[in-house]
Amino acid sequence: VQPPEYDLHIWNIAQGILLGIIALPVAVLFGLLFRLLSRLVSPLNSQPILRGTLGGLVLGLLGMALPLTLFLGTDGLATTTQQAAEIGVDLLIVFALAKLLALSGALSFGFIGGPIFPLLFVGATLGSAINLVFPQIPQGLAVACMMAAVPAAIVPNPLTLAVIVIVVVGLSPTNMIPVVLASLTAYSVAHGLGLFAGDG
Repeated sequence: VQPPEYDLHIWNIAQGILLGIIALPVAVLFGLLFRLLSRLVSPLNSQPILRGTLGGLVLGLLGMALPLTLFLGTDGLATTTQQAAEIGVDLLIVFALAKLLALSGALSFGFIGGPIFPLLFVGATLGSAINLVFPQIPQGLAVACMMAAVPAAIVPNPLTLAVIVIVVVGLSPTNMIPVVLASLTAYSVAHGLGLFAGDG
């Protein structure tokens, strides 16, 4: 993922913090979806074969409708960042929401895997959408900040996530600053409010 480079200005730091806050509703939505689907699936917990089969069918149908929701999302990152203008804001948001639904469903149905890479896809896709709506926020900044902030609001490793994003996106040392701040902001506010205090 290599969105266009940008020259860091002082207001970009404030934009990074703002993007960290914007990531919070996304994280909350993921938590709500996961809890809702977990409750719906719970009657099948004593029948793992049926649960897995049904889960695979549902995720397969979602993947047929929106192939970018399949797997970790790493393959789709290039598409949603490099072809963002062609895809458009509405469809980018649909892709992000569908990926949240697919991730929540996979975890609820008991499939093995973690949320970090799918959430990186969600963040990057929403970052592209934000850049289209607010072009004064550079795409490289919006994508990188949201990539780090969305998972950082859920997973208690904000600095590690920021480093992963910095390496994946290939940011310069200067342009790292908003990404680190976005990640720390999302983590601090989410966990300060206790949004995910009860999650494992």
